[in-house]
Amino acid sequence: MSNFRAAEPTSSPLGVATLRARLHAWLREHVVADSEMLDDCVLAANEALANVVEHAYSDWAEPGPADISADYDSELHCLTVIVSDSGHWHEPLPDPMKLRRRGIPLMRAISDKIAIATTDHGTVVEMRWRTQ
Repeated sequence: MSNFRAAEPTSSPLGVATLRARLHAWLREHVVADSEMLDDCVLAANEALANVVEHAYSDWAEPGPADISADYDSELHCLTVIVSDSGHWHEPLPDPMKLRRRGIPLMRAISDKIAIATTDHGTVVEMRWRTQ
């Protein structure tokens, strides 16, 4: 079993980019899978992290934390990635000039399994992939 943990104390586009790069490096070093699957994992994690930046803390004075973890079980050929926040989901106002609302369907399409849990204490997105 191999594990990855990372956090940004204030979620921001730059912080998300840092988390994404760290996850990508860990995946390449520890997970036995084809590069397309690893790229899908990074893309799905990026979408979940982008949702933290855009939705979780929009009603806070300052952005809160974004956390990401990953576990790879080489015997079961299973990769799990979890993205979490401590905020409250806040739906943005509709903007007809922006193409929106595609992140969660994309995460569902490129992961084998996804669960999203939202509470008063934040949101947790758990995604899984079979690596073989």
